Amino acid sequence: MKESNTFQTILLFVFGFFIIIAVLGFAGILPGFGGKNETVFLGNVTIWGTLPERTVTGLIADVYAGEESVKITYQQKPAETFDRDLVEALASAVGPDVILLPQDLIVRHRDKVSPIPYETVSERGFKDRFVEQAELYLSNNGILALPLTLDPIVMYWNRDLFSAAGISSIPKTWDEYRLIVPRLTKKDRTGADIIQSALPFGEFRNVLHAKDIVSLLILQAGNPITTKLPEQDEKVVSVLKESFNLSIPPTEAALRFFTEFSNPVKESYTWNRSLPSSQDAFTAGISAVYVGYASEREELERKNPHLNFDVAQIPQPSGSSRAVTFGNMEALAILKSTRNFTASFRAVSLLSNTEFVDELSKELGLPPARRDLLGGTPSDAFAEVFYDAALISRGWLDPAPERTEGVFQNMVEVIVSGRSKISDAVSAASVELDRLLR
Repeated sequence: MKESNTFQTILLFVFGFFIIIAVLGFAGILPGFGGKNETVFLGNVTIWGTLPERTVTGLIADVYAGEESVKITYQQKPAETFDRDLVEALASAVGPDVILLPQDLIVRHRDKVSPIPYETVSERGFKDRFVEQAELYLSNNGILALPLTLDPIVMYWNRDLFSAAGISSIPKTWDEYRLIVPRLTKKDRTGADIIQSALPFGEFRNVLHAKDIVSLLILQAGNPITTKLPEQDEKVVSVLKESFNLSIPPTEAALRFFTEFSNPVKESYTWNRSLPSSQDAFTAGISAVYVGYASEREELERKNPHLNFDVAQIPQPSGSSRAVTFGNMEALAILKSTRNFTASFRAVSLLSNTEFVDELSKELGLPPARRDLLGGTPSDAFAEVFYDAALISRGWLDPAPERTEGVFQNMVEVIVSGRSKISDAVSAASVELDRLLR
C-alpha cells in the first residue's frame, strides 16, 4: 500500500511537471518546444479593458503582424459600466478571457482571476521586471496580473506666476512649499476672496482627484491605508487610523496638512469652495500649480495652448527617506472563466513584453510599468519626469473606488467644517473602510 502511494505521488509530480513545461512551451517561454520551425495555434483570446480600442488593436496588428500562435481581440468598454458589463457577461458565460485590471479593482475582482503560478513566472522575476507598485498584484497563489502602464500623479506649475513671485522652481518638500504660499497667493482688499491660489488643497468638491491626493499624502506619511493578512487567507483590512508608533498618526498628519490650505485663519490659506475646479483654475492662470496625472498633460495644453507651464515631481515630507507619489496602473489578468488558459497566458505574455509595452506607453503618453524600459532617458522633457515618478509610485487595495470616494470626502469635509476632530474623522472613516472590505 505504501509503495502504491509513493508511485502515485511520483506520477502526479511527473504529470504536473509536464503540464508546466507545456504551458511554458506553448507560451513561447521555452524555445524549441513543438519543433524547430513548427508553430502551434493555441486559440482565440478576447481582452476587455478601458484603454482606447483603436490604439490597442492597432498596436497588436503592427507589433504582432506575423504572430500565429494566438489570435488576440481587444474590446474597449466604458469605465463607468465596466464592472456591470463584466459581471453580466460572466453570468451569461460570454465574458472575455482576459481583462485590463487597474489596481483599485484588485479586491473587487480577484475572485474572478486565475493567478499565474510562481512556477511559471517567479516572484523574483516579477519584482525584477516591474516597478514596486506592481507588487499589489502578488498573492499567495500566484501573480494576479502582468502590468502594462502606469499613470503617476505629478505637479504641473505655471512658470509665469512663479517667475513673477521671484521663485525659480518647485520646492522639493512640502515644508518648503508652505513657505512660498503667501508669495503665490493674492486676495482682494478684504482678504476674503482669493484672486490667485498657490495650491489647490483643503477642499474636496472642487479639487480634482482629491481622494487620490489625500491617499498620496497618507502614503507619504507612512500609512499604506489597507494591508493584507497572509495568515488569514490574505484578508484585506483597514489600517487608516494606525499610529505605527509615531507621535502623530500618519493619516492625521496628512489630513491636518491637506485641510490647512482652506482654513481662513491660517497663513497658508489659499483655497476655498468658491473657486473653480483645480484643473480649470490652473488652465485659467489663477492657480500656480495643478496636482494631477501624467495623462492630463495633453488636456491641459488643449484647454489653454498659451499656458506657460512645466512639470515637476510631487514635493515630499521633510526628512523622509523614501519618495512617494500615487499612480493608477493597468495590468493584464486572466479570468478563471477562460476556456483556454494556455492561449490566454500566451496573449498576456506577448502584450506585457518589452516591445509591446514600449510602443503602448509611447502611444498613450504614459510611463511603462517595466523597469527595463524606465531605465532609459526619453527625449521628451515631460516624459522624463513621468518616468521618474513611475519609479516612486504607489497605490493601495481599494474595496470599491466609487464608495470609498464618499468615505474620503466625508472625512475631509467634517474636518473642514469643524463638525469633527481629525482623530474622530479618521476613526469613522477607518470603520467605514473596514465595512466595505468585509
